[in-house]
Amino acid sequence: MGLAKVCSVRRVAAFLLFIAAVPLYVVARRALERLRPVIKRCRACGAHYRRVAWQKLSYLGVMDDGFGGHHLELRNCACGSTLSLPA
Repeated sequence: MGLAKVCSVRRVAAFLLFIAAVPLYVVARRALERLRPVIKRCRACGAHYRRVAWQKLSYLGVMDDGFGGHHLELRNCACGSTLSLPA
């Protein structure tokens, strides 16, 4: 086999390994996301949010909880309800 053909075969093999690895990465990432705990559920629409999804929601601000200086982070659910989580 010539040098050009060996390099071509190696490139094809590397490409095929890459294609096979990408779906495994996606599947593993989704499985790990399912293992993360749900940190908030919306009582209006039933949506549940994990940490990453919570941080993507529209941020409204922070307010005092009225019980000794703790604060609540406020965000809007996709349905429009306001959700709170201890900050």
